[in-house]
Amino acid sequence: MTALGLHAGIRATLGEATGSDKLSGRTIAIQGLGQVGRALAQLLHRDNARLIVTDLDSSIVESVAAATGANPVGVDDILAVECDVLSPCALGGVINKDTRSRLRTRIVAGAANNVLATPADGAALAAAGILYAPDYVINAGGMIWEAAAVAGWDYDTTISRVLEIGDTLRVVFRNARARGTNPVAAADQLAHAQLTDID
Repeated sequence: MTALGLHAGIRATLGEATGSDKLSGRTIAIQGLGQVGRALAQLLHRDNARLIVTDLDSSIVESVAAATGANPVGVDDILAVECDVLSPCALGGVINKDTRSRLRTRIVAGAANNVLATPADGAALAAAGILYAPDYVINAGGMIWEAAAVAGWDYDTTISRVLEIGDTLRVVFRNARARGTNPVAAADQLAHAQLTDID
């Protein structure tokens, strides 16, 4: 479910950045091929995206590359590859003051928790013209799945809610544009507003 929501979120982010959410022919670099990264690679492969992948486990990299035609690169190289979307799906804090200058992507959209080392990195990405999909929005599919079990939603309802991650990101991006801020600040504002409504 996390990979499915991430897939929907990447499409929404591409649409915002480029005017088209089509994945065919796009280059997506995936950092980390755990459960989410592997599932994302499969979904993107079905959409005819070009994949660049890395992981600490070389056997997993070889398996994913064989199944999807992905181009494997070293773990120290993934942040600097030229791509349409960089998708960190492993450790947090990978986008920081030391790595930002290496990025050659239009979009950062990954499932890792705390992709940014600090909120200031979100502002820096925006200033550099790189669109960031806030991690706690785009990686919410797993939490939605857990909530569905508690709420008693059926499978179709759950899938629909996961796919709404793309819609939520579109709201975040629209709010960021309207308020002259970056997506990190806009997502935080939206989250605070929704929590206030619950109170």
